[in-house]
Amino acid sequence: MGFFAFLYSAIVLTSILGNILVILSVCQYRSLQSVRNLFIVSLSVSDIVISVVSGTITPIVAFTKIWPFGQLLCKWVPVIQGVSLCFSTLTLTSISVDRFLLIVTPLKPSIQKCCACRIVALNCAIALAISIPILFNQAMVDWPPFCGQFCTEDWSNSSIQRSLYGTFVLFTQFVFPFLIITSCYVMISIKINSGMRTKRCSSAEVAKFSDYCSSNVRCDKFLSSSFGTDEGNSLYINEQKLQNGMLMAGDGAMKVAMDQRKMVLSRRIRTNRMLIGRCLGTRMRKGILRLSKTSLMAMVAVFFCCWAPSVIFNFLRDYQWLPNFVIAQEYLFGTTTHCLSIRQVYNLS
Repeated sequence: MGFFAFLYSAIVLTSILGNILVILSVCQYRSLQSVRNLFIVSLSVSDIVISVVSGTITPIVAFTKIWPFGQLLCKWVPVIQGVSLCFSTLTLTSISVDRFLLIVTPLKPSIQKCCACRIVALNCAIALAISIPILFNQAMVDWPPFCGQFCTEDWSNSSIQRSLYGTFVLFTQFVFPFLIITSCYVMISIKINSGMRTKRCSSAEVAKFSDYCSSNVRCDKFLSSSFGTDEGNSLYINEQKLQNGMLMAGDGAMKVAMDQRKMVLSRRIRTNRMLIGRCLGTRMRKGILRLSKTSLMAMVAVFFCCWAPSVIFNFLRDYQWLPNFVIAQEYLFGTTTHCLSIRQVYNLS
């Protein structure tokens, strides 16, 4: 028990401190105050609330098996937890949509800061509207012989309403966000994959470019000559003479002409470097593509693994479809799935 308390406290403190640092960093540096970071700041605030409320009350109730916080907190703590968790889910969905708009449709207008603030306010209102029914269905009950007076949901007057509410929460808090997040990241992965496809260069060209650019010969000279620019060769020779003081001081016109040609040639060199980079960087871009796909799939997988056990457990409990072995340890399974859902504040923020 002591080790569990230490580990749990370390996780909660790490979450609180980490999210506070995120908020302070974004507030301090204007360069970080983007639309995406606005969503991340709102997510960090929600994660702090979850860590403070659930991270302190849940372990106390789990170990003591009583509710020592009174009737008022019995009503409001589950509401605060529900609002924070639902808001986090909606914010993660908003972040995925923002990434989708930035990457898949870069030419269309992106989300502005004022619009992002409205989205954050809308997410908060939706989360509050989804969680407010809990306020009217929380009660202090006695659970002998294992527990004393305990705070739990009490839908004894209307089991049908509980089932309908559970179904509504299942779709709004998990199914719809999961489908949106998955669709956005799949489209992003397809876009990245199509954007990384470039014309393959032959192995001889790649070897030629690598040898020239890694040797003692200036890469700029090779770039200018290898693409058929004869003036590049003469420019390189005259530049070397100018650096060695071999040109006469009176040749001002030649210097001006060299400067003009050098500007034109520099543009060609930049273009050629980009073309060569497409050949030399094929393996690197494939590695980046694999990493991007892995990270996107990891986001979807973590979201599913954190939320699926909790929402499925609550859904089966609302319809009284829980297996007998789960009913025998309903409190244990409920606490476990609750902890898994809270893990999203550490994995996805």
